[in-house]
Amino acid sequence: MKTFRIVTLGCKVNQAESDTLAARLSGSGWRPAEPSEQADLCVVNTCTVTQKAAMQSRQAVRQAIHAHPRACVTVTGCYAETDPAALAKIEGVDYIVDQCGKAGLERIIAACGAEGCAHPVLVSGPAPEARQSSARANRANDPRSRPHRSPTVDRDSGKPL
Repeated sequence: MKTFRIVTLGCKVNQAESDTLAARLSGSGWRPAEPSEQADLCVVNTCTVTQKAAMQSRQAVRQAIHAHPRACVTVTGCYAETDPAALAKIEGVDYIVDQCGKAGLERIIAACGAEGCAHPVLVSGPAPEARQSSARANRANDPRSRPHRSPTVDRDSGKPL
C-alpha cells in the first residue's frame, strides 16, 4: 500500500484542506506513513503570510525532500501561488500546485511514482469565470508572478509554460 505524508503550515484553511486531502488519499488506498517510514508521496501545504512563513515553507519543502528522497514531492498552498519560481529552484520538487490547480491533485496522486520529473511541473487550472479577468489583471501587475512561467514546464509536452 502506498504511503503519504502531509506537512501543513499556516492557517486553519490549510489545515482543513490537508485534512480533506488525507481523507481522500485514505479512501483511495493510501495510508499515512509512520513517523520513521519513507513516504511515497509528500505534500507540503505552504503559507506565505509573512516573510518568516515563506522561509519556513521553503525549509519544510527541503526537509520533506531530505526525509523522503524517493517520494513524489508536491507543494501547494499560498507560497505555491505567490512564488512558484522560488519553489521551482528547489531540487527535488516534482509538482507545484497553485490554488486553481488543486482540482488536479487527483491526477498527480495517480501519477506518483510512475515517472520522475526533469523539472518541477506547475499544475494550474482555469480560474472560475467570475474571478478570471481580475486574477489575470492581478498577475499582470504583480512582478512576483511573472518569473514562474519560464522555469516550469508542461508535463505532457515538456514545453515551458
